[in-house]
Amino acid sequence: MKLAQEKKIGLCLLALSALSAAGAAIAPLGGFWRGLLYGLALFGAVLAGWALCFLERLVAAAALRRARRLLDGFAAPCAATDSTGALLFANEAYRALSAGGERGYAPEVLFGARADNAAAVMALTRAARAGEAQTQEVVLGEAGQERWFCGQVMPLAGGMALWAFDETTRLRDLQRRLTDAEQALARLKEEQSAAKAAPQPASSMGVEKFDQFFNDAPLGIVFADKNGKIIEANRVFEQLVSRDHTQLRGRALVDLVAHEDREELTVQITQALTSGAVSASSEVRLGDPPDRVAQLYASRTVREEGEQAVVLYLIETTEQKNLELQFAQSQKMQAVGQLAGGIAHDFNNLLTAIIGFCDLLLARHQAGDSSFSDIMQIQQNANRAANLVRQLLAFSRQQTLRPKLLVVTDVLAELSNLLRRLIGENIELIMTHGRDLGAVKVDQGQFEQVIINLAVNARDAMPEGGTLTIAT
Repeated sequence: MKLAQEKKIGLCLLALSALSAAGAAIAPLGGFWRGLLYGLALFGAVLAGWALCFLERLVAAAALRRARRLLDGFAAPCAATDSTGALLFANEAYRALSAGGERGYAPEVLFGARADNAAAVMALTRAARAGEAQTQEVVLGEAGQERWFCGQVMPLAGGMALWAFDETTRLRDLQRRLTDAEQALARLKEEQSAAKAAPQPASSMGVEKFDQFFNDAPLGIVFADKNGKIIEANRVFEQLVSRDHTQLRGRALVDLVAHEDREELTVQITQALTSGAVSASSEVRLGDPPDRVAQLYASRTVREEGEQAVVLYLIETTEQKNLELQFAQSQKMQAVGQLAGGIAHDFNNLLTAIIGFCDLLLARHQAGDSSFSDIMQIQQNANRAANLVRQLLAFSRQQTLRPKLLVVTDVLAELSNLLRRLIGENIELIMTHGRDLGAVKVDQGQFEQVIINLAVNARDAMPEGGTLTIAT
């Protein structure tokens, strides 16, 4: 918006300069010629302003087309708005989130319905109107069913703005659970400190309360001697390592973690015994095989006999770790899909030119010509490459829907080579074609995408190999 205003002011100054220069140049001339030249100068300034506005619209339209192609395949809700905040485009994820008409509601309307979003939506809207980047956290949904998003605004050409919303609901839930566990750990430490500062006579009721608190704690707790052998462990730790208390008592702690994490565990125990302070957190993998991840803290304590011991606290982060890996993998897959789609579009343009020149050569070299067979080979291979590009575009979901009558047998035969490359060499592909089948009206790219998705799911279900049969 600021750039557009500066351009308009510059254009007005240019027109005034042109009129001033024209007035100085034609001052000696008569009234008729002076008026004529003044009119021509004014017309030139108006024409320049119209051309500038036209170019701005062309740039804005091109930016919108690029944004549309880029956002169609995104899993995150994305939308584009103009300088007034009107919705220009929304991808499928945003339309599903908005559920308002063909394109949905504008972002400031969709997220502005909640009062607690007012400040964040206002900041995002101002940034969009000013052509600036901005990031805010917003929430959608009724109380008890909230969905949290990281909302981002990025400027586009022509005063437009790109809105993207990355859902963070599950991460917030994990952070809340981690916070609860850390607070429980802090309470446990405070109670241990209070017990040391003001020791009380032991009683059966005190022991029962401690055992209940120890076993019901939402994190794993282990008491070990100075050599790292387990004295006692609560239920959460037993679940983390998939063993009961009879199997754990007297066992070395390092035997329960992954081999590459044992040195770190030994360092943690040594530091806790030496300094007496709570050690910094470290990440360890537990179980056999080590399929669970936990954040580990260690602190020093004293046993009844006066011998030093160590207390370890473990907060499970397996789900958070898996979510981080899944998110990173999904980002990589989105990038690969966009790259494949972009390359396929460019390669398709080259193939169009190759096929067109082949048609021109065939018009000049008839069937009896010595070059006819070579040209036909070039054209056939170019058509095969075009089919491969169409399959890539369908796989990356960047192809326009064009329903038409198809023979399923022919489509599956063309798709078989791609399917064999997708499922790998350890899975055998068998296709059984029926007879007297009717044609189906469907978009070929979408139909092939469905078959590819089914084949990939079948491949994932047979990690040791097997046979995939497709019958019509």
